[in-house]
Amino acid sequence: MALTTAENYLGDPKVVDRLLRDYANSCIQRWLAMEDRNESARLDVEDAAGLVAIFLGNNPQFPPIANWNKAGVIDRWLVDEFHITGATAEERVRNIVVTFLMRMRKQLVDNEDQPDNMNQMLTDGLVQEFTALLLGFPDWAGNEE
Repeated sequence: MALTTAENYLGDPKVVDRLLRDYANSCIQRWLAMEDRNESARLDVEDAAGLVAIFLGNNPQFPPIANWNKAGVIDRWLVDEFHITGATAEERVRNIVVTFLMRMRKQLVDNEDQPDNMNQMLTDGLVQEFTALLLGFPDWAGNEE
């Protein structure tokens, strides 16, 4: 069992927050730089596979929450709470990661005329919502789109 003080421990909200922010930043930077949006989207889904491995407890650099970060547990929570679909645990977790990215992009586009501090507040709120969802917090925001 991993100690809760282990580096990159998936029970630490800061770790999950950083993973989501890094993924979104990388994908959004690519999206802004590429003319081919279909190729950008394909690469986003490909990059999501790294987070899927982490959140399913399959990356030893990120000690999992025992009895949470594994197939049949975290993915079932995502189905029950977020009504995410997918035939396998990997597909379900990937779909939540990609949904997060799509909501982040939509938020940025919808609010591009807002001041930076407003966009930062909205970004922080979205990251916190998905962090809580991926940690299994029963009081995650629960917003369905």
